[in-house]
Amino acid sequence: MSRHPIAIFAAVSTVVLAQSASAADMPVKARPPVIAAFDWTGSYLGAYAGVGAQRSHGLDPTPTGATNGGEIEYTGTGFTGGGTIGYNWQFNRDFVVGLEGDIGYLGLSHKVQDYDLADPLYNSKTSWIGTLRARLGYTTGPTLSYITGGAAWVGGEDDNAWGTSGGQAGPTVTSSKIKAGYTFGSGVETMLGGNWTAKAEVDFVNAGHGDTLRGTPFPLPIQTDKNRYEIMKFGVNYLFGAKQPVLKAHNWNGFYAGLIGGTAITESRGIDPTGATAGEIG
Repeated sequence: MSRHPIAIFAAVSTVVLAQSASAADMPVKARPPVIAAFDWTGSYLGAYAGVGAQRSHGLDPTPTGATNGGEIEYTGTGFTGGGTIGYNWQFNRDFVVGLEGDIGYLGLSHKVQDYDLADPLYNSKTSWIGTLRARLGYTTGPTLSYITGGAAWVGGEDDNAWGTSGGQAGPTVTSSKIKAGYTFGSGVETMLGGNWTAKAEVDFVNAGHGDTLRGTPFPLPIQTDKNRYEIMKFGVNYLFGAKQPVLKAHNWNGFYAGLIGGTAITESRGIDPTGATAGEIG
């Protein structure tokens, strides 16, 4: 009777040892890869450069437009460039909110000669632009896609010159002022490594209206009632804060297909080919 418990213990021990040996022979399951954590939280400084397009509008602001019922469209392009300062806060892992301000040069100008009169020459131009905007974005690691919007200020000048026929510059009425308005746009920013980032952004700016230009000997008053600009900016930022992880190498070689969409601006001009009417359109 005493040999039965010993036999049972020996049998159980044999089974346990066999299972342990079998488990040791099984391949170890690989651990899931550790995903690098990119942290967008912190302040940053940067610089940008790009191009701007002007889509402003002028008209006779008198109640009946008796002196001249026409309208003027100012369209032109120019260079922009400046500096950026901002702060990001990343929350819920994938979302980023922030506040950004920038100020820089904006060189847009376009002269328009009155179509049916030889003398009037109108011009609307800019010299600088500053914005203060909120940003809201979604991040997929090293890339941040965002929308932005806020206030905008544009340093501009409107001119109404009279007596310009024959190439002679006549008296000019000028209004220089800071025009305030709003801006909104969207962009994408990506980490380059070492806390540097690169971004591309498109902004629409509406800076309100200018002053009415009138006075002797100007029988045709004019006001730029809509100052509108579209700006495409490319920039680099340096993010202060935690050191960002090393970016993985990716291979971009190969063919691809896709879709694009957006907006465009054209600049066209029209004249009287017979020469009977002075001036131009556009």
